[in-house]
Amino acid sequence: SYGRTSRFGVEADAAVTPTTGLTLSAGIVWLASELRGGTYDGSPIPGTTPVSVRLQATWQPCDRVQIALRGRTSLDRSLISDWQDVQPAWDDDFVVFDSTLTWEVTEHVRIYGGCNNLFDERYAEYGVATAGPDFTQGTFDDVARVYPSPAREFFAGVRLHWAF
Repeated sequence: SYGRTSRFGVEADAAVTPTTGLTLSAGIVWLASELRGGTYDGSPIPGTTPVSVRLQATWQPCDRVQIALRGRTSLDRSLISDWQDVQPAWDDDFVVFDSTLTWEVTEHVRIYGGCNNLFDERYAEYGVATAGPDFTQGTFDDVARVYPSPAREFFAGVRLHWAF
C-alpha cells in the first residue's frame, strides 16, 4: 500500500449533434500523481496513466436503435512497481476501437451486443517493472513484464429495468 499520495486531474468532455440522430463526442483525462514522503518522494504513483483520450460517434437511425463506435487510447503509461520512475514509458501507444448496437425493445427491455477491440489490436494496458539483482541498491535491469489486453471479443446481453 502507498503512504501519502497526491493526485490532481482534469476531465473534459464535449459532444455535438451535427444532424438528427448523430452525436459525436470526445473526452480527455489528464492526471498528475505523486508519492509524498518516504524513499520515493516526488515520483509518480506507479501504474498511473497521465493521459487518456476517448472519441465516440453514436448514430440513432430510429427511436429505439442505437449504434456506437468508440476509439480510446492511453498515453505515457507507467509500469506497476516502478517506484523510482526509472523505466521508460511504453513505446507501444495504442488506439482501440469498440462498437455496440442497442435495441430498446420496450421501455423495460433492451437487447445489446457489440465488439470490443474491433480491429484486433495487439496492446497492453498493464505491465510490471521487475527488479534486477541489485534491487536493494535501487537499480533495475530494464526488464518489464507486459500483460496483453484481450484480443477481439464479442458480447451480447439483455437489460431488464423496472423502477419501484
